[in-house]
Amino acid sequence: MKDNKKQPLGLEIQTRICALDADMCRFLCPVAAVEKRETVTPGGKNTRVLDIARGHVPFDRETSEVFYHCSGCRACTEWCPNDVDLPVIMEQQLKKVNEKGLAPPESASLRNRLLRDRSLHRPARENSIQAFRSLLSDSPVLYFAGCSTAALYPQAALAFLQLMDAAAAGVSMLPGEECCGQPLAVLGYSEEAREFASALAERVREGGYRTIVSSCPECVYMFKERYAGMGIELGAEVKHVSEYLTGLAAQGRLDLQPKPDTVTYHDPCYLGRYLGLYEEPRELLSRDVGITIAEMDRKAHLSSCCGGGFATSTVLPRVATQIAEKRVDEAKKTGAGILVTACPHCREMLGPIAGEKGLAVKDISEMLADRLKISD
Repeated sequence: MKDNKKQPLGLEIQTRICALDADMCRFLCPVAAVEKRETVTPGGKNTRVLDIARGHVPFDRETSEVFYHCSGCRACTEWCPNDVDLPVIMEQQLKKVNEKGLAPPESASLRNRLLRDRSLHRPARENSIQAFRSLLSDSPVLYFAGCSTAALYPQAALAFLQLMDAAAAGVSMLPGEECCGQPLAVLGYSEEAREFASALAERVREGGYRTIVSSCPECVYMFKERYAGMGIELGAEVKHVSEYLTGLAAQGRLDLQPKPDTVTYHDPCYLGRYLGLYEEPRELLSRDVGITIAEMDRKAHLSSCCGGGFATSTVLPRVATQIAEKRVDEAKKTGAGILVTACPHCREMLGPIAGEKGLAVKDISEMLADRLKISD
């Protein structure tokens, strides 16, 4: 696994290096794997950036379309000897796309919907706290479910809150939870993302929360890294549910009953390559409840992407679906009947395809809550 804490090269230098090197990382790129075009490989995308900068091609809708062919998974950085951070370069280009009024309608539509609803899914904002009120308390620990978890997978949110209740660990939720701003940031709407971040950070500070725990790795990354990069202070420690539950288990506060099962585990890109959390989910599943993990060929820092990165899944849903299909095929080869992940966006991409192939997809909190025999 690469050390992502090293001081990175400037983005202009990264672009030039990537455009001119051997582009061996193409074999890890999920988009290139399904599209099979040189233009969409990491080197191909950076070559386009360089061609535009040199005036060889115009910056127009046609030439800039390639910048959406990046799922943001960072798999290419695991091979790159020069630590080129392609997703950051692509976001920089998407910001220029937006400034020039060249954003495709799918991207602009998502932006407008977020500005209107303050959530990827309106029910997340309207109903996020109502179903869970009996499990909440006036606690400095804030559970931030995230748009997709609250709206699409409330059973995962409920499972986490049940685990917290069983551990006698108090937890709060924000009434009317709003988006953290990550989708806007990925799509290059940096000012809108900053506005979302500022508004949410103010609510966190006003609530006096000292810890934020989220089911969504993208929210966690947004809170920990992007907010700091924007100069926005949360005043709270941020953890993914797998980190927090690992801590409770280590303290002996989770009375989990072993129940044999064989599952395969999908590493979310943001939980793994962005946040470096590979062992915590596996420890919770295997060490603490005795689940056997049948690993896929590509796992941990070399894990395949689900296709759920906002640029690709929003503008190029067919490509995103093809990426998800390849990942589900990898999972099926393990022979496991359950695919466990720790990200609602991964579940959203993989779930429908896996279901068609007889493979159940569950959140890690659900698997653990089932060991408390209360998940129903």
